[in-house]
Amino acid sequence: MPPCGCTPTRSKLTQVLMNLLSNAIKFSHDQRVVEVRVNQPDGDTIAFCVVDHGIGMADKDLKRIFESFLQLDSSHTRKYDGTGLGLAITRKLTELMGGTITVESTVGAGSSFTVTLPVLPPDSVLAANNAAQPTA
Repeated sequence: MPPCGCTPTRSKLTQVLMNLLSNAIKFSHDQRVVEVRVNQPDGDTIAFCVVDHGIGMADKDLKRIFESFLQLDSSHTRKYDGTGLGLAITRKLTELMGGTITVESTVGAGSSFTVTLPVLPPDSVLAANNAAQPTA
């Protein structure tokens, strides 16, 4: 992923997007389409939105989904695998990059996760990405 001028490191942004995409695919019914939208609502931020048309979540659960090790269905017959860490990690990485994550969801209709990050000058991003690279 080339530097985009929006995040301190490519690896953090890549992890955030992979976590959201993985969940969107996992919780979508019958391989439905998953959407990724990118926009710049103003000159200071960029927003990445991952939308699925899957099982969705109840309003009462939305406040808890970013907790570590949380599975909304913790029964022994649950249908979906996972550790319950993906969204907790996603939120933490987003916050480390100076951003926010929000979610909207409707049971039976799907979910929309939006990560909003500050836009940094491209030279700041390049310096941060270079600093994050392992040295030989």
